[in-house]
Amino acid sequence: MFMNSLLIAGLCALGCNAGASEMLTNQSFAGYMAAHGKSYPKGSVEYKMREGLFNERMSEIMAHNAAGHSWEKGVNQYTDWTEDELKSLRGYRRQHKGYRMPEGSSIVQLGGDETPADKPANKPAGVGTTESMDWTQQLATSKEVLSQGACGSCWAVAAAAVIQLHAAKNFAGFNQVLSPENINKCAPNPMECGGTGGCGGSTPGLAMEYVKSLGSTGGLYPIAKLPYTATTTEKIPEDGCSNPASFLQVHSMRAKPAVSIQGYTHVEDNHAEKVMDAIVNKGPLAVAVVGGGIQGYARGVLSGCQSRVVDHAVVMMGFGHDGPTGLKYWNIRNSWGKSWGEDGFFRLQRHYAPTSGTRATGTSALQTGQEPCGWDNDPAKGVACKDAKTGEYPKQTWVCGECGIISDVAYPEGIQVHSALLSSF
Repeated sequence: MFMNSLLIAGLCALGCNAGASEMLTNQSFAGYMAAHGKSYPKGSVEYKMREGLFNERMSEIMAHNAAGHSWEKGVNQYTDWTEDELKSLRGYRRQHKGYRMPEGSSIVQLGGDETPADKPANKPAGVGTTESMDWTQQLATSKEVLSQGACGSCWAVAAAAVIQLHAAKNFAGFNQVLSPENINKCAPNPMECGGTGGCGGSTPGLAMEYVKSLGSTGGLYPIAKLPYTATTTEKIPEDGCSNPASFLQVHSMRAKPAVSIQGYTHVEDNHAEKVMDAIVNKGPLAVAVVGGGIQGYARGVLSGCQSRVVDHAVVMMGFGHDGPTGLKYWNIRNSWGKSWGEDGFFRLQRHYAPTSGTRATGTSALQTGQEPCGWDNDPAKGVACKDAKTGEYPKQTWVCGECGIISDVAYPEGIQVHSALLSSF
C-alpha cells in the first residue's frame, strides 16, 4: 500500500524562494532588503531585529567561509530570518511575513541549453564509469529550476520535475516544463504523510500515486496551460481537481494534452548501491533530504550535516567527484529558484563508491565508501505517515546518506506523453 509509512517518506517543505546566494561580505542591510524585496519600517522594532539577525548571519558566513570547509555560505532570502521562522519552513509552516513573491507572474526560472528535439536524450554522460554521471547536461528542461514560493510544496515540485525529466529522457521531442499545480491542490494525503497536503506538506510518492490515478488521459500539464500559483486556497480553473472520484470533474482538464504515468518505483530505503543503479539506469530521482541547515548554502560540496530530520524533497540528477576537495558528491536540483546555490542546484557529499561496498552502515564511525546513518527522531516533521490504526507517527525512522539523501528515493514508470506536446522533427 502506498500509505505505508516505511515505503513513502513524508516531506514537509522549505517553502520560500531562497533568493540570490551572493557571496558579498560588505553588503549593507538596506542593500540586502532592496536586493531581496524586503520592506521593514525604518526605526521599527522589527527593522532593528532583522538588522541584528542580518549582521549575525554575515559574521557566521564569514567565519564559516574562512574555516576552510568544503562548501561556502552566502547571503540569500533566509539571512534575516529568525530560528522559529526557519523551523516553520521545515514543518511548523508559519509563513514569514517579510517575504514577497518576485515581481511578475512567472515562477519558472530558465536555465541553459536544451537537448535538440531530433536527438534522443537517453544516454547520460559517464555511464559505466565510477566517478561521474549526470543527467543535467543531457535532458531538455533539466536546468529550468522552479521556485516553490511561499508554499510547502517541495514534494509536488519534485514529483512534477522528475516526471518531466523522465518524459524528456524517453521522448526526444519533449521539452515542456510541467506544472505541479494540480498535484499540489489535489493529491490526497489521508494519513498526513509529511504534512496535511498541499502547502502543508506531503510526499513525492503520494504525488506520483495521484498522477497515476488520473489515468492515460490525464496527468500533468505544461505550466503555460496550468500556471503554478504556490497556494492551495484557490481552485484550479474550469473543473477543480481532475480526480476519478468526481464524475463532474473529469471532462474538462482531461481533454487537454498531458503527461501521464502508469506507476512509480520506490528504491529500497538506505541502499546506496541501488540508488546509484537507479540514477544510472532509470534516470533522475525524487529524493528526501534534511532541509535544516542548508538554507545558507552557496557553492561547493555540502558535508557535515548536523541533523537527521528529513523534511525536504528534491531531485537527484547524478553524481561526481570534486577535484579541489577530493570529495565524491550527489548532484541535487532544488526548488528555491535558480538564484539559490549553484544555479538552483547543490552538491551533497557522497560516501559510497561502487567498489567499496553495497549498503550504508554504521552510525558514526565510517569506513571508506560507507554512507552515514542514524535515527531521525522527529519523523512527524516529514519522514513518515501516521499509522492507520493508532493515528500516530512512528517515534523514529532510520535514515542514511549525508543529510539522509538515500533514505527515500522514487522514480516514475510508464511515462506517456500526448503527441501534441512533442516537437516535430
